[in-house]
Formats: sequence, structure tokens, C-alpha cells
Amino acid sequence: MIKFQNQSSFNNKLRTVVVEYVDDMNLNASNAFLKCLEEPNFNTLFALIHNKENSILDTIKSRCIEFKLTLKPSETKQIVNNKFNNDIFEDLSDDFINDYSTPGFVVSLNNFFNENNINITDIDIETLFKTIIDKKYYNSDNFVKQNLNYLIELFFYK
Repeated sequence: MIKFQNQSSFNNKLRTVVVEYVDDMNLNASNAFLKCLEEPNFNTLFALIHNKENSILDTIKSRCIEFKLTLKPSETKQIVNNKFNNDIFEDLSDDFINDYSTPGFVVSLNNFFNENNINITDIDIETLFKTIIDKKYYNSDNFVKQNLNYLIELFFYK
């Protein structure tokens, strides 16, 4: 990325670097990326895309202007269905979907179900919590650790 940003652009026009999944960077990657942010080349703009604000280094956040974007439920559905080439919302309980459900959450939820052999058609929020507690996923599973607060909100929302 440093090499890319040091190359000159055509006519010295603005250059935009889009970095997705910033929240998935480990500490070493975050620190290396921070060097690019601290000393950007002339006319270089970074767009950082993330879903979980808490896992981004404070030093990275401090160098950014935050824009919160939300999607309509129909847009979330379209993005997720395009990702899986299938209408998973048809099988997914309404307990997991509301106006705040992001495509990233729905994709991660689906991946969690697949990794743990949980049938998407047979589970609702109560059953999910029973499974999380019985199998102690709260200790070992990153999806549960990262989304536990949101899952609790969904439970109380129901």
C-alpha cells in the first residue's frame, strides 16, 4: 500500500484507497496501516469500511472522519442474497432481522450456523441463546463474542 500511495497519479488527481474489513485487522496489520494514514501522499484519500467500531485501534479512529451509513432492510436482503446466490431470508427467523441488521451481521450469523452445524430453518433467538449457553460458545466463538450485545438486543426486542 505504501508503494501504491507513493506512485504519482495521472494529472495529480485525487487518489482514493478503499480498505474494507478494517475491523478484522490484527494488531500488527493495524500498526502497519497506521503508518500509511500518518503520512499520506499528496492527494490521497482513504475510505475505511468497517462494521464493528470497537475493534479498530483508537489511533486509527483519531485520524478519521466518521460517516455512519445505514441500509434499508430491502437493501440488506439484496446484498446478502447476492453474496450467497440464494434467498437465505426465506429460511431465517424474523428474530434475527430488523432495521439495524447489517449485511455483515447476517453473513456472519449464517457462517456461524454453518460452522456449528445449526440448521438455519430450525432456530430462533431463544434457541440460539440456549445453544450458546449449552455449548459455551460465549467462551470460544468470535462471532458470539463480537455480537453478543446485539444478540441480547434482538432477544429483548422480540
